[in-house]
Amino acid sequence: MKKLLTLVVLAGITLIGCQEKETDINNPYLKFVPADTPLFAGNLSIQPMFDFNTAQISYANQLPTTDMDPTTSFFAHIYNDLLMNVSSSKRFQTYFGLPKEMKQVIYLQGGSPVIKTSIENSDAFWAIFDRAESKSQFKHVPASFQNISYREYPLGTDYSFIVALVKQDATLALISKKTSDETKSKIFGLTLPQKNFADSTLLKHINQQYQFLSYPGIFVYDNERLIDSLLQVDNNVWYEMITSDEMIKEIQNKQTDSCASEYKRMAGLMPRIVIGFDKYDVKDNRMVANYEFTIELAESISTELKKVQGYIPNYLTQFNDNLIGFGLGSDVAKIGSLLKTMKQSMNQQKSECDAVAKMQQMLDSIDPGIVTLSLSTVYGLKGAGLAIQDIQLGDDLKQPIKSLDAIVSITSDNAKNLWFMLTGAVPQLGAIKLSEEPALVDIPALTAISQQYNLPPLYVALKGSHLVAYVGDTAAKRVANMSTEKPTSNGILFESFNYSKLSVILADAKQKFWPEIMTQNAVSPSSCLLAETMAASLTGFEGDISILSHFDKRGWVNEMKADIQATKGTSTPSSIVGEYNINILSNGCAFTADGQESIKADGTGLYQRFSEDGKCKVLESEYTWKHSGSALQVSYTRERSRPNDVCDSDFSEWEKPAAEYVNDECILTFKEDAFYCTYGGTEPSQFQFVKQVQGAPAASN
Repeated sequence: MKKLLTLVVLAGITLIGCQEKETDINNPYLKFVPADTPLFAGNLSIQPMFDFNTAQISYANQLPTTDMDPTTSFFAHIYNDLLMNVSSSKRFQTYFGLPKEMKQVIYLQGGSPVIKTSIENSDAFWAIFDRAESKSQFKHVPASFQNISYREYPLGTDYSFIVALVKQDATLALISKKTSDETKSKIFGLTLPQKNFADSTLLKHINQQYQFLSYPGIFVYDNERLIDSLLQVDNNVWYEMITSDEMIKEIQNKQTDSCASEYKRMAGLMPRIVIGFDKYDVKDNRMVANYEFTIELAESISTELKKVQGYIPNYLTQFNDNLIGFGLGSDVAKIGSLLKTMKQSMNQQKSECDAVAKMQQMLDSIDPGIVTLSLSTVYGLKGAGLAIQDIQLGDDLKQPIKSLDAIVSITSDNAKNLWFMLTGAVPQLGAIKLSEEPALVDIPALTAISQQYNLPPLYVALKGSHLVAYVGDTAAKRVANMSTEKPTSNGILFESFNYSKLSVILADAKQKFWPEIMTQNAVSPSSCLLAETMAASLTGFEGDISILSHFDKRGWVNEMKADIQATKGTSTPSSIVGEYNINILSNGCAFTADGQESIKADGTGLYQRFSEDGKCKVLESEYTWKHSGSALQVSYTRERSRPNDVCDSDFSEWEKPAAEYVNDECILTFKEDAFYCTYGGTEPSQFQFVKQVQGAPAASN
């Protein structure tokens, strides 16, 4: 989840600036989007990009490109190219040839996915695909339609990925061998839909209901429209994207009155997915955003789901400085009723459609009464929560924790009964007199562990409807008034992460514990690599992210709030020219000295490796280099070495390196006193490593 949140944040902060609540619609690309499209994503208005220097992208987010077929490798290289050049919106804009004011839409033209985006620099745009072609050896086929020239990338025998650029308008789409000229004309924008998305009742309804910002945009998936399109009997353009005759026959079988009506009815149970922003403010490398992801549901279902919703405690929702937080809310007593309602919604009448009938049979096998009975022991349960406010690490693994603040709670109408159940499982708890006043948990086994690892004492208390266990002074303050918290229905799931605290703790743990842990467990360099780069990239952020999931009359709503600051010293420097010492990540996750590097302003460089005793140089490699976003591209020109790395032997003559090592590329991750250069290869344990570059080179002969 943390990785997903980071990607979401990075995707957003590179594109937009400050936005107030508005619904302006002035994106000219909306005229290409058919009003009845079942899928749409894009900005509704045009706004300039605002610069935001992001932290470095973790190597873990890159896709591997080795041992791939050329087609897959092509798209993987495009994706990696994107991530490697998102260090700032300015860099992103220049590298990919994007204009200052961005226009973009993604939609379905019939069954063909289409992307339209504005381009300022055509050379930079085509270079995206040229680089991917060169690295993957997957080549395009020149093609044309009417007066438009485009690239066609064959995807097997039935489909093709096409790319066209007309003036400043780029079109990317997926077509099939059956795609008609009429559909191609619409894809390229030569023929406009009779009704476009800007004028659609769907967009107007969404604007009225959600009032999202018009920029950076919205995402809409309309399930009812998709089913209507697929089940259209006459002139079904979706058949153009279905190359299998058997699949077409299967769809046609579902176009009978009995099946079509059933599928449309089921689509109405989950009619739409809608995503958008309530707030997006980017200023001075800080982003504040409110983001909403809603799965719309039929009112009968959403009403029952809201009844099942439980309680998320205040120590999670009212504080943004928790290191991590997790909450689960559920009124267990209502689950049986929910299952009963869902069965009734799906099984209003026995279906004559085979596929739907099988689904109904599966639901019939679920007995809500049995589920209710099995949950009877925890009746009254409303939710549970966990929060770690802070951790201060010790100096070594013998005493890893100096201090800890954390809370665990269970909310229930019968909190005392839950305690009695716990005492049955752990008889030693029976000696504790549970009350609103905190009671020390003095169990020999727990006490021994606490003493061994220098953990703070554990306390339990009954705070109204909340059974609470906690350690630490901050936790004690936050649970003090929980007795006044009524277990209202306020959520079903909650998550939060504080990047400011996480980065500090990870850096501290890496310094104090990582080498010992890795050495003891013989961890491979590839695993070390992952940990190193994730920790390095995380240090680029300060701030917090939280997600609250709940049900309302619309359906299942997920609200994300983010307040993220890009830290100083983590953005890509304008120059990496300098003299460096090189350390290589080896077994045991230890950095070992490897040599020296000279990165020169004229675009050349020199790498020198030393003998194990450090008495002499045993290898010298000359190269040319290019710093491109988050990538360092190197082309080795010549090298020489000492036979068997023996200092008293002479250097060989300068020669060109072996072909497989001539051109290389690494992903850069910057820190205040170092940067990491991460390489990938077919054998991670042998070829994946990190260069930690810091300081000035030692004197050598």
